[in-house]
Amino acid sequence: MMTPTLRCRPRTPTPPPTPQEHEEGELFNPGWLEDEESVVAEAVASAVSPLAAQPGRAVLTQQRVYFQPFNLHSAAPIQAYPLGRVVAVARRVHQLEDLGLELFFSSRHSLYLAFRQPAA
Repeated sequence: MMTPTLRCRPRTPTPPPTPQEHEEGELFNPGWLEDEESVVAEAVASAVSPLAAQPGRAVLTQQRVYFQPFNLHSAAPIQAYPLGRVVAVARRVHQLEDLGLELFFSSRHSLYLAFRQPAA
């Protein structure tokens, strides 16, 4: 008497997500919103400084611009910038593409954000 044998399909391993897929899947934590804010726009962006670009998620609300870095070792888990302190906005070119936006604040500092894709 022959015993039946079970045939199993070999498992195809699923490849790990690419860094871009992982970053796209990271959502902004709404627990950081202050007052009764709601998200108006959200995009993956990098905060650009003269020596580095820190990837994260930029969020615009009615009162603030938030930047949540993907790097867990950053100094602050989130950075918030009140829109009332913005004195100027400039379009910037980042890596030869028109993907940058720089916000200038009344405190004489700025936030330079480089987005992955141009605005629609």
